[in-house]
Amino acid sequence: MIQIYACLFATASDLPSNHFAHTQYRQRIFRMTTHLDAIMESASNALSRMDYLQCEKHCIHALSMARKQANWPYYARILLPLQESRRQRRMIAAESTIRLGTTNLPHAPGQWTNQLAAGCIVITQPHRPTMARLIAEKMQDRFILALYAENTSDCPRWTLSSSPGSTITVTIDAPPRGCIDRWLKPDDRTKFNNKPPDQKATLSLPPVRLASVASNWFLDACEAMGDAALAQLAPQDIDVDQIKALESLLLAMPAHELLHQELGRVARRVENH
Repeated sequence: MIQIYACLFATASDLPSNHFAHTQYRQRIFRMTTHLDAIMESASNALSRMDYLQCEKHCIHALSMARKQANWPYYARILLPLQESRRQRRMIAAESTIRLGTTNLPHAPGQWTNQLAAGCIVITQPHRPTMARLIAEKMQDRFILALYAENTSDCPRWTLSSSPGSTITVTIDAPPRGCIDRWLKPDDRTKFNNKPPDQKATLSLPPVRLASVASNWFLDACEAMGDAALAQLAPQDIDVDQIKALESLLLAMPAHELLHQELGRVARRVENH
């Protein structure tokens, strides 16, 4: 008992060096976790008031801190509000102005994005991939999503590529001709004649708005890109390297929900290994 009290009231110089170092380590971890809690409290508040862009910023900041601490359970939890904020970003963008193809637009993106608060854009040649990267970086404070197609807008098949992060490439059918190289706004009443491929078929499909067709095409393209990202994930042991690989894929396709879920699954398993 005397030894216990002696230890409790000992000065720092009296304690074993490893005990003192362990105490310092625990205090540092406590401070870091408290800071993480504060950031995620701000993220939660932003999400509850539907400030999705601010929530996303807080989550990205917290994710970086949790990664540095190798706090993988906390890291996995952060991905949940991050996924939701990005899902909302994607849906708000898809319900806004759509542009599939940029053949006849000026080369300075600021000339055609400065007035755009929300929307989806597929940049095509003659513009360069750097333009898609520039838009993605500079439009983080808006509900804007951008993809790059390595082709001119009149090609029957479009090859989409990611930027930045891991290289992801997908080739899909081009959008319907009426949707290409034009701004399509949500209130645009222009209709798309949705005829079946077999002109002799008796089935008659009602015309749909071009804006909806373009929006659905963009969302399908994002899903195809994300699925391709998951497909190129090499099977390997559950470790930090796999987390890094998934982070790079998520950087390339932040709008894909399954990438967030897979990253969370791997982070939780890393902690248990």
